Amino acid sequence: MNPHRLLKVLAVVAIVFGALTVFSDGRALFGGVEARTSVGNAVGFVLWFNLSAGFAYVLTGYGLWQGRRWAPQQPACWRWLRPSWP
Repeated sequence: MNPHRLLKVLAVVAIVFGALTVFSDGRALFGGVEARTSVGNAVGFVLWFNLSAGFAYVLTGYGLWQGRRWAPQQPACWRWLRPSWP
């Protein structure tokens, strides 16, 4: 697979994943009582963080699709936010 096509595939994956993240976390945060009870005992900070990460995924996917120079570095700037796993 050539690199240009791979970037397009990754862009679509990032946009779809980000849109689903924004939809699910937005529903959990701003939905009705039924949506909030279906989430259970979720931590508000985690929901807000995931919502902002979803927007970052969509933005990165758009940048990859357009071939912007900053797009491949976008996930690297979020690396410091992820906890290190043992």
